[in-house]
Amino acid sequence: MVFFLGPLPPPVHGFSAINQKMLTLLQQKTDVRVFNSAPAAKTANSAANAKWQSVFRIFRSLGSLLAFLFLCLVKRPDAMYVGLSGGAGQLFDSLCLLAARLAGANIYIHHHSFVYVNQVRSYNRFCLWAAGRACHIALCDAMADKLASTYGIPEERIFILSNAAFLNEKMPPHRGAKPAREVLTLGFLSNIIVEKGIVEFFDVVACLTQQGLRVKGLVAGPVDPALKEMFASLMADQHEIEYVGPVYDGEKDAYFQSIDFLLFPTKYRNEAEPLTILEALREGVPVLAAGRGCIRSMISARSGQVFPEIGHFVADASEYIKAVLAGTVSLTALSESASKQFSGMRGTHAARLDALLERIAAPKQLPKPLRA
Repeated sequence: MVFFLGPLPPPVHGFSAINQKMLTLLQQKTDVRVFNSAPAAKTANSAANAKWQSVFRIFRSLGSLLAFLFLCLVKRPDAMYVGLSGGAGQLFDSLCLLAARLAGANIYIHHHSFVYVNQVRSYNRFCLWAAGRACHIALCDAMADKLASTYGIPEERIFILSNAAFLNEKMPPHRGAKPAREVLTLGFLSNIIVEKGIVEFFDVVACLTQQGLRVKGLVAGPVDPALKEMFASLMADQHEIEYVGPVYDGEKDAYFQSIDFLLFPTKYRNEAEPLTILEALREGVPVLAAGRGCIRSMISARSGQVFPEIGHFVADASEYIKAVLAGTVSLTALSESASKQFSGMRGTHAARLDALLERIAAPKQLPKPLRA
């Protein structure tokens, strides 16, 4: 039996979505007992009842912890998989990890955040100490190196697995066969907040259109309530940009087919491995992005460009797009390389995922190196 601990949808975001996919795959291999650490949904009048909401969350966490401890003693799991919390939720994770260690389970920790790598707190160290000789699953080499140097985790206990392994492969239409667009379309798909670079996106479009170049912008994603007025002002000042709202499933596929480039000028300090970039590459959309987290390992020079300095993103991205418009850089070649790159990433990491699943689902055994 495998114990599974981590936040599951709702709400739907990259972390919970990957957790759900991992859970589904494990359930196809073995018996899994699930402990969902997602916070309870807030009620409409939660502000007025903030005190009672806090009390409820405490009792809910205590109840979950007692249930976990009891089942550890009774069931004696062979393994425990943890989608590790990025913040103070690691205090709860730590107690569960200690219980699983006492029960003799092999432990697998999946890291999805750079929060506790970029800024280490005492409870982060306690949590990773509590994990003992766990196998640590990192998203990329950069994350693996930081985990090793920050927490002293031996390299042989770190397994690198890109989120590309969890995405279905598609056969995007051959973009070279499409008639050329009259206007180059630049896309922005993310939660619309300042940290994700929405202002820089508007500035790139403005920089290009002010030089008389034929480009337009297509923005998708939910607008943060705190940014509604600012976003409305940006939209009013820039007529070459269209907002299409949040897009999901088939709508997202259609969105990627309607853009020529995805711009991802993130300023978020703890950016990890954005699914949006992987989805764009899968659809044959080249990406121009800021070099945060794992992004440098996601985009090659043949499928877009990663700019190391966010302060220079607008100028650098604008010059790159001008080269595409001038024909110096081939958009068709970029598009074809983007889909090929995703296919290669997915093939490599899907094989790693299969090996990892077999290992987690296997009967209890002594930990072995999982370096990949």
